[in-house]
Amino acid sequence: MKLNVLGARCIVELDKQKEQTKGGVILPVKSQEEVRCGTVIAVGTGNYTETGVLIPMTVKTGDRVIFARFAGTSVKSGDDDKDNNYLVLNERDILAVIVN
Repeated sequence: MKLNVLGARCIVELDKQKEQTKGGVILPVKSQEEVRCGTVIAVGTGNYTETGVLIPMTVKTGDRVIFARFAGTSVKSGDDDKDNNYLVLNERDILAVIVN
């Protein structure tokens, strides 16, 4: 599946959920925290103002981001050999960029 991102949106590949604690305890699905961070894999062009001026995106491909809990639209990859989950997010739903 190929997606073209429009406007002020981006596609984020979600980080994998932790199924085990550092101490080795395996967590049941209900106890696992919802993933709220991931890596930006594609960005749109940005938004246009009412006067027609383009405001470019502030995030870029490769950025690790934290986003709002119920933000975006979930998309699963169509590849059988990959188990990747993606989220199409509006830029305003991104709370922070993780800086290393």
